[in-house]
Amino acid sequence: MMVDNIVLFLMQLKGMGRKTIYKYFHLEPGEYSLEDIQDILKEGAAKTKKVSSLSRQELEAAYGKYEQVIENSRKLGIKITSYLDGDFPVKLRKIDDPPAVIYTLGDIGILNEKAVAVIGTREPIDYGARVAENLGYVLGRDGYTVISGLAHGCDRFGHMGCLQAKGKTAAVMAGGLDKIYPAQHKELADEIVMAGGCLLSEYPAGTKAVQGNFVERDRLQSGLSEGIIVVETDVRGGTWHTIAYAREYGRRIGCYKHPVKFSSEKQVLGNRKLLEEKGTIGIETNQDLYEYRKLIDQKHDELVRGSSYVIVTQPSFLDAVSG
Repeated sequence: MMVDNIVLFLMQLKGMGRKTIYKYFHLEPGEYSLEDIQDILKEGAAKTKKVSSLSRQELEAAYGKYEQVIENSRKLGIKITSYLDGDFPVKLRKIDDPPAVIYTLGDIGILNEKAVAVIGTREPIDYGARVAENLGYVLGRDGYTVISGLAHGCDRFGHMGCLQAKGKTAAVMAGGLDKIYPAQHKELADEIVMAGGCLLSEYPAGTKAVQGNFVERDRLQSGLSEGIIVVETDVRGGTWHTIAYAREYGRRIGCYKHPVKFSSEKQVLGNRKLLEEKGTIGIETNQDLYEYRKLIDQKHDELVRGSSYVIVTQPSFLDAVSG
């Protein structure tokens, strides 16, 4: 029995997670026999009680799970990528808590392009929905990967706007890629892949999108982006997890500033709060968006060296919103 993806194999062991793998193992690409893995686990067990030496029988049971994950993914066309692989997204390598393995449908290469996460409430006001869609359109049109979570509301409109512009968008999922959540967005998910975009999860097929996974998903949205733009948010909600991770990872935090007539809407109260916080970049005009995009381009050069990009001088997303 030979193991081609040692990281994926270790993830099948009881109690073994990404943080333990990163902290206690120094792995290299290549094939590993079960005897090799026994030796690796013995070395790990000498360092921490979080790692246990396992019998041959226990490793064979893990091998069966490992093969099943690979086979399930193969049937669905899902690509499995560990941090030992050369095409593992560069930006994810540079966050404090990177995934050890990711599962993708579509073009994983777009995850190394300059990207902005368009995020916000699941229940935006009509004006906010138009803002999200037009932001997605302009960013997609001008070569930015639009990152979001395929949720109702701002996520959906951001993805849709990007697709309308024939841009590339990526959806980070909180469960396995075999079952799209929410189910109403299955057609949108298919369209994202068909248009050259990407669906991504750190969970294998068959994993349900349980509550805790959404917070984990939020860190990947921030990690894959050079910056985020909050379209609308209440003073509480999942958007704030993504904002917190963006701060932690040194990403640019943009926030849409609504016209005064909308400033008392519940969905906008969080925007008002965020705009008062240090480091937030308010986006109200086309010029604001232009200046924000310059910061995104600079951050991309910092995170992904050697990339080239072109700035369009007039984003003009507000022209469509104000109609």
